[in-house]
Amino acid sequence: PDEVNQLNQVGSDNVSRRNDLLFIPPYAVGGRDQLQMGYYFDLLKHGECQNMPPDNLVGAIDPESTLDFSGFPHYAAMPDLAYFANVGFPFTRLADLAETGVVLPDRPNTHELGVYLALMGRMGESTGYPVLRHALGTAADVDKMADRDVMVIGSANSQALLSKWADKLPLVQINGERRVREPDVTWKPTYRWEQQDNQFTPTPKGDLNLNSGGDLTTLMAFESPMKPARSVVLVHADRPGDLQRVTDVLTNMERISQIKGDLVVFNEKDLNHTKVSATYYVGALPFMSKLRWLFADHPMWAGLVVVLASLLLAVALSQTLRKVFHRRGTLKL
Repeated sequence: PDEVNQLNQVGSDNVSRRNDLLFIPPYAVGGRDQLQMGYYFDLLKHGECQNMPPDNLVGAIDPESTLDFSGFPHYAAMPDLAYFANVGFPFTRLADLAETGVVLPDRPNTHELGVYLALMGRMGESTGYPVLRHALGTAADVDKMADRDVMVIGSANSQALLSKWADKLPLVQINGERRVREPDVTWKPTYRWEQQDNQFTPTPKGDLNLNSGGDLTTLMAFESPMKPARSVVLVHADRPGDLQRVTDVLTNMERISQIKGDLVVFNEKDLNHTKVSATYYVGALPFMSKLRWLFADHPMWAGLVVVLASLLLAVALSQTLRKVFHRRGTLKL
């Protein structure tokens, strides 16, 4: 009770109470961060062997304290399996997975069911809430999931969506040989909001071949063929037992940072990743942030804008001065 009274007596004039604004760069936030509070009290020095801490020092966090993230824009450049691996995004955008669909084979085997349960447990562990409202179905039900982000699980030839969505996959099969799809070429420059400066992912030029030896295990991400700005994450293994490789990495905090891009190939001891699919965006970024990042990434564009603005200002001033001189000449006549 005495300690509680001491806390209640802390007034607004106490210099230890203040507001702090902390800026955290995006690359420093991994989705599984912890906030720790440390208290340090100075000792009252009374002499030799008397520098003992008093027994009435109290440190506490106001139970009404809040962390305000409202200023953060709800925006992400996709596809990016790093989001999925770390915090289950975009599926965990709603804690109960109310906008998530899971597509299993018509007759799932024990390995496929194991991956499904592991992924659901991983989503619940990320949000701290049970995944009660996700939709579960097969390839025949996928059209009903158009308004959802979709997880697809399959092995060997059990998943029909592999052929139905073949033109969307980062992998293509040509003459029995699987290759990484040729990266999408665009005239648009890469801006910082695509996060290329934070998470660099090698982009292949179409010369990486994957021989179909019956042991390929992959994790793929791409934009949903059913609705723009919706995401699909596909877990596939040629051999059902190799699906365990995916869950082993997703539950290993030391290896999970290796998952990124839109295509991850799992080997026995390591994994490779790349990014070949076209970038799409989830959410919205403030216009001024885009403009500021554009000029920061491309200072020549900023210089060009300044030159054009100067020319326009010069033309406007010259027209105004001509009118003034013309009026003065007319008055003199």
